[in-house]
Amino acid sequence: MLRITESTNGKHRTLRLEGKLLEPWTAELRAVVGPLDAPHGVTLDLGQVSFIDERGAELIRTLTQAGVRVVGCSRFLADILRLEAC
Repeated sequence: MLRITESTNGKHRTLRLEGKLLEPWTAELRAVVGPLDAPHGVTLDLGQVSFIDERGAELIRTLTQAGVRVVGCSRFLADILRLEAC
């Protein structure tokens, strides 16, 4: 199960993810993020994500390449996502 909680501060949106980011929920996350041509001001907080599968990792990598910021992930998730730090 994946819970997505959205908060806004002016033009900045933070999406806090909780649970497991698995393929069945990647489309929902993608829809909540919105168009990739305007992802600036979006942060994904992965502090409460306990597991991510390959499809979830692929989506996060795509989002970060488009400018979405990732914060709060464990070293384990950073390794899976191939990110220096988050």
